[in-house]
Parts: sequence; C-alpha cells; structure tokens
Amino acid sequence: MPVLRFLLFMLAASLSAAVASPRYTWSGGAGDHRYDNSANWFGGVVPPNNGTAILVFGNVQDATVELPFIIDVAQIQFENTTKAAYAFNSSFVSIITLRDGLSLSPLCGVEHLGEGVTLNLQGTQSIAIASGRLEIDGAILGDSLVKTGAGTLRLSGLNLLSGNAQVDSGALIFANSNAVPAFSQISTSATGYVGAENAATLKTMLGQLNSPAFYGSIGLDSAPGASTATYSDQIDVTNLTHYAGLGSTTSAKLSGNFRVGAHQDYRFSGGAGTLYVETNLTNNGSSLQITSAFGTPLTVVLRGSNNFGGTLNVLNSVLVLDSTQAIAPGRILSLDNPGYIGATEKFATSTSSFLSLLHATSPNAIAGLDSTNLAAPRTITDDIDLSVGGTRTDPYYLGTSTKVTLTGNITPTVGDSLYLTAVKGGHLVVGSTLGNNIPGLVVGQANSFDPQGGIVEVTGHNNYTGGTKILGGTLQASNNAALGTGSVDIGNKATLDVRSGITLSNSLSIASGGRLAGRGTIATPSGVYFGPGAIMAPGGVNSVGSLTFNTGVTFGPGSIIEFDINNANSATGWDVAHFTSGLNLAATSLSPIKIELNSLTLGGTNGLLTGFDANQSYSWLFLTSTNVTGFSSDKFTFDTSNFANNLGNGNFFITQGNAGLSINFAPVPEPSTYALLALGLATVSIFQLRRRRK
Repeated sequence: MPVLRFLLFMLAASLSAAVASPRYTWSGGAGDHRYDNSANWFGGVVPPNNGTAILVFGNVQDATVELPFIIDVAQIQFENTTKAAYAFNSSFVSIITLRDGLSLSPLCGVEHLGEGVTLNLQGTQSIAIASGRLEIDGAILGDSLVKTGAGTLRLSGLNLLSGNAQVDSGALIFANSNAVPAFSQISTSATGYVGAENAATLKTMLGQLNSPAFYGSIGLDSAPGASTATYSDQIDVTNLTHYAGLGSTTSAKLSGNFRVGAHQDYRFSGGAGTLYVETNLTNNGSSLQITSAFGTPLTVVLRGSNNFGGTLNVLNSVLVLDSTQAIAPGRILSLDNPGYIGATEKFATSTSSFLSLLHATSPNAIAGLDSTNLAAPRTITDDIDLSVGGTRTDPYYLGTSTKVTLTGNITPTVGDSLYLTAVKGGHLVVGSTLGNNIPGLVVGQANSFDPQGGIVEVTGHNNYTGGTKILGGTLQASNNAALGTGSVDIGNKATLDVRSGITLSNSLSIASGGRLAGRGTIATPSGVYFGPGAIMAPGGVNSVGSLTFNTGVTFGPGSIIEFDINNANSATGWDVAHFTSGLNLAATSLSPIKIELNSLTLGGTNGLLTGFDANQSYSWLFLTSTNVTGFSSDKFTFDTSNFANNLGNGNFFITQGNAGLSINFAPVPEPSTYALLALGLATVSIFQLRRRRK
C-alpha cells in the first residue's frame, strides 16, 4: 500500500507538471519583429496556439512585435522597464485570445496594442497594470474585464464586451464613444477611476455607469498630446450616491453645469491632474469636498462665482482660488488636514487679505500663493506675515503650485521657523532677506501628500543662524549666503541643489535617501560624508553637469552616485565631480558604492544616449582627484535599470588613473564572433603546420 500511494502521488505530480502553463520569453533576436519566427524566442520555440502558453516580454532591444492572424494563449506578462516599451502590430488583423489575464510590472512605461490587434477575453479576465499605461487601439470583445493595479488602461477601439467592466484600482480611460462598452455596465471600487477624453465620450460613459456599484471617480481628461479639453455639457450625478467625485489624470476644463442633488455635496477626487472648474457651484445645501488618495493629489482651480452653502474641506489635495468670487466673501478657509489652499492675484489683491481667511491647524497645511497665468510667473512685493499680526502660533507652510517670486519681508508664525514648500512641480523663488526674525528655515515636507513636490529657490543674502532643514522636495541655493550661517540637514527624499557659480560653506548632513546635487562648489570646512543611501548627483537630477568639492569628501559603505550621460563621445556629455582636497573611498566590497547609470537624450529626457555602441569600448572620467585613498574596483557596483541603450553582453567597471576614477564599458563578443576567431586561429595553425611539414 505505501508503494501504491507513492506511485499515485508521483503520477499526480507528473500530471500537474504536465498541465502547468509553459512560459515563453520574447528575445527579438532575429530583429525582424515576427512573432512566428522561432529565432525571436529564447529557447528557439514559437509559443503554441492552444491556450496554455504564458508570454513574457522583458527588456530587449527589439520591442516591436508583428503578430500573426491567430494567437490563443493563457496569459501575457510585460516584465520590462520603461527603456523597452512594447508595440504589438499586425500587417492586416490579429486576434489574441486571452484565457488567464494580462499584466504590467511595476517598472513598465507605455505598452501599445495597435489598431489591427483585437483582444478576445475568455470569461472574466484580469488586466493588472501595476504601473505605467497599456493602450489598446484595437477592438476588445468577449466576456468581462477587471482592471487592477495603480496604472492606466486606455481603450480607443470598438468595445464589444458582454459582461461587466470593473475597476478595482487605477484608471480606465475611454478615448472615444466606441471604446465605451455598449452591452455592459461599468462599476468601480472606491479607489477606481473611469475617465473620458472628450465631452461626447463622457456623455456615453455616464450612461453606462452601474450606479449602485460605482464608488470611484469620474474622470474628465484630455487626449495624450492634445490641448486641454473643455466639458461644456451638463454633468448630472444626482443618481450616483456613492461616487467619489469628478477628477482628472491630465487636465480639463469644466464649464457645463455640475448638477447635484438638493443635499448632495460637490465632490472632486481622483486622477492627480488638474481640473479647472469654470462653472458656478451654487447649491445652498451642498458642501465642497476635495479629497485625494495620499500620494496622488488632484488640483482643483475654482474660476466661477460660487456661493455653495455648506463647508469647504480639502484633504491631500490642492485647491486654487482663481476668481474674485471663487468663494463667498468672508468665508473661512479651514485646513485641518494635510492639503493646500492657494490664491491667485484674481482672488485677492493682497496676501494679508487671503491669509486672514485661512485657518491652518494641521502642521502640514500649506497656504499657497499662485499665478493665474502659468506662462507669466508672478512677483509679490507685499510683506507677508504668517502670524497675522502675532495671532497665529501654530506653524504652517507657505508655498506655491505655480511659479511665484517673493521679495517682501516674511514673518513666520510666533516663535517658529519659516516653513516653505512647493507642490505639483511649482517653483517658489524667495528673494526676500531672511534675517534674525527667522529662527530657522524648513523646506518641504517629509512623507508629503504630494510626492512630486517642487522647487524652493533662495536667492537672497541671508544671515539667519538657526540652520536649514530640507525635509522634502528640492531647495536651490542661488547665493553664497542663501542658507544663512547655520548647518544644513538634507533629509530622506530631499535634494539640495547648489547652483552654478555658487560656493556653499555651510556644514552639511546628508541622511539616507538625501541628495546633494548641482553645478556649484561645496566648501564645507569639515568636509562632506556620504553615508549609507546618501546620494551625490553632479549637475542635478536628470541633468548633466559638474559639481566641485573644495574640502575633503568620503564615500562610505552603501553610498550612491547618480551618473547622468547624454553623449558617449563628448567630454561634456556626462556628469563629473571634482575633488580638490582629496577623495576617500571608505566603502567595502560587501557594502559598495552604488553607481546609478541614467542615460539621457540630448534633450534631457530619459532615453537613448547619443553615440553609444555596445560593440565598442568606452572610458568616462567622472571623479577627478589627484589624491584618492582606499580605491579598489570591487568597492563599486552598478545599477543599469535606467540605462536605455542595449548593452549586449558588455559590462561596466571602475579604474583609477592619474586624473581620477573612470567608468569603463567593455563589450563582450557574441558567440558568432568567438566562432570566427576560433576559425581564424585554426586556419593559422593549419597553415603553420603545413609549413613545418614542408
């Protein structure tokens, strides 16, 4: 009996292994893009069309796939990063039958299924997009679809789904009315987002929402690369009792009537884009609720004449008042949670009149000063009193979501440091003199509701003594004395950017995840230490340049160097750091210095660098010093996840020369090259042997 049980167990295991879906990984090795060419698949086998294969698409040089007429597979997995964006095309038409879902990994960018590719879903199929965007231009048909993951699914082809379309998380966006399912309803969880790219599509989409099961956001979006769309038709949500709000993943203008029930709130939520509300919010029984999930703040710009009767609440979001009647006269603006309320010159003629309305009780509340014209930055010469005549003792932030320059005197809340920040890519320039009335300067927020952040630039000659703390975002020092006389602490996910021509002499402390960047000069008397996770970024983030240190620098175990390069053959095409007083390498082989290689286009965006050939050797001098101690090549390791060029089988390594340290690339010949070399050696050997015999 024990033997029989064992045999039965082995038989069951064998059958289980036999029915497990086999994986087939695309290599693109043939270079002809053809799906049905075995040379384009690792292992040299084309996946079978029997519904069992799992197709895997990773980082390869050839990310264009020409599909045959019929494909029947279990699952498609995109495991690539942004440096290998896939495009599925067909010379005529292709039908992909999908039986066990489709997924994009957390590092994906934009993957594209072309107009000639039809997706046929068997049963309820999950489309899991952890990050990035999947664009399906062709038709989609079959049963039901469940969208999961934080990324975006964009449909622009004919939608013939017969079952439900459910969005559990992330965004589902319809490019046109045909892409909206005509024979099924759309439902969402509270974290789901369903959007349209024009008014006609939105009207069609609203008619297909499953009201009892719709808990997510309704998106007003603009097509990729297009100007900001305007939604002038009425949007009626009186039958949607659970929806989270109107939002946008891009930007859009709402000029049509926003109709809510008699005691239904005006709700805005979702998408992390910008929604310009040009209509009037006048329902006496309604409050205004602007809420976002932490880390994805929506911006709402009020441009109408609004006198809604209820309260105003902002949570993890950005509200900008951009008209004289954006809110009713005298209404108090309460910020009891992390969030941002700002005003342009159209709302308030003076900063004092705006600040008098703001009651900020959360330490992460932000009082914003904004520009109504994004193309023309605003300069504010008013004196700014955050204490409102000495009546405010709880600190809050002064910031912007656009670009604003301050030149007047700034008074912080009573007894507190001055708190400054920028959100959603904003740029706050502080030309004011920060003197003895400033106990210290705090820039940015740790663990901010807005991970994008922005730039605070300090341009004045300042003499405050209490030190500077950078908790988040970027602080640009544009004056030798910009940061007073105290120490500077760079926190996790925060950046200090020393501008070109500036010499900064403050003592520096860099936390793990903190970044010292720029094109200026560091002259800290006691030198600079980069500990575990601390980052040096010459030139800046995604910007080629040089950074100079006039005092000693030590790179400890686990420290990081960000190396940007946009031209493999130009002496000014990559980052360089100069050390005039010595460079100490205190890392170890077990805890090395990590070099993060970032390839950039000549335009400064992430992408292919110019002049790189994986079959050629390169040497890039990146740390210059005539006094290097502790060098060993095994103290360095490389991260190439943001290096878009194909590396072949080549590898990077560090060498030391008279001028300093260089990053080197050495190609590894393909097997065919070795074969030719071996053939050549064999030919020479035979020739020599024959000569000897003669």
